[in-house]
Amino acid sequence: MEGYFKYGCPIVKIEIQDNMEEVVLDSGFNGQLMLPRKLIVKLKLKHIGYSDYLSADGEEVITKMYEVTVKLFGESMKIEALSTESDLALAGMELLHDYKIVIERSRDKVEISETK
Repeated sequence: MEGYFKYGCPIVKIEIQDNMEEVVLDSGFNGQLMLPRKLIVKLKLKHIGYSDYLSADGEEVITKMYEVTVKLFGESMKIEALSTESDLALAGMELLHDYKIVIERSRDKVEISETK
């Protein structure tokens, strides 16, 4: 899966609830997926609870969690996504821990591949 840089951020498109959506590859995010509230409403995701996390600036945030189906390399999986007021969706390292990730800004290269 090849991606690109947008606004200086590494981006890939992944299938979320049968829709291809842009997500930022966030190596500092330990969770699976964080979705903008606007996208959550558009996709009509099911609210399943609450979670807390530490933001990049160290602030503790409590947010809603949603059940979502994501498809990577032909494999569908149900996961929990956190909500955010940001306009950017984030893919975290927990979602991608079974894959090889290459981010080379100098070569304009963003790539995710299977390691199996």
